[in-house]
Amino acid sequence: MYIRSTKRKQQALETKSRVFDTAHRMFRDRGFYNVTVEEIAQEAGISVGTIYHLFKNKYDLLFAWHFKLDEKYKEYYEELKKDPKYQEAGTLELLREWFLAVHEICADFGMEYISVIYAYMLSDKDFARTMTDSERTYFKIILELVEKGQSEGSITKRMAAEQIASDLTVLSRGLFSAWAINNSKLSMREFCKSPLDIFIRGVSTAYENKKLN
Repeated sequence: MYIRSTKRKQQALETKSRVFDTAHRMFRDRGFYNVTVEEIAQEAGISVGTIYHLFKNKYDLLFAWHFKLDEKYKEYYEELKKDPKYQEAGTLELLREWFLAVHEICADFGMEYISVIYAYMLSDKDFARTMTDSERTYFKIILELVEKGQSEGSITKRMAAEQIASDLTVLSRGLFSAWAINNSKLSMREFCKSPLDIFIRGVSTAYENKKLN
């Protein structure tokens, strides 16, 4: 009985993952509003009823989206920590590269998709809380990097680590919104560089000491 139950759970997880991957590929290729649940079901090779058993509606797939993103963010963070280049460069450089890569990963879904995410955050409080939850892997990585930078002396202690991390996430949301609203011709990585570098100079002890001198 236990084996059957475990097998069913595994099958359910595999089906849910297939629906997610199929849906988000279709959203990226055709646009969120141009894809129906029926089309997702057909493409994934399952019934519409199965999708509604796994997800409340099409928007519920957005909830699952941030979990997948956090997995990718964590994977890249672990890769960077092992990279000799960033081990030598220091925490601020590691934070900069990770931040740029995170935005690149997210933007790969397209401008319209970013717009849908932010519009839904404004209309659904539960989704907004989920996306901005400080317990998310995304926020924990930022806080870990800021605390490490403060510990090694590269990031100012004039502000609490939590405040710096929070401010960086505010910058992140602003960058995503501006990139989508402006329909920028720049890649997300290039679009982020100037505002991010200004922020980094603002929290860098090297720049702080230079101003004092």
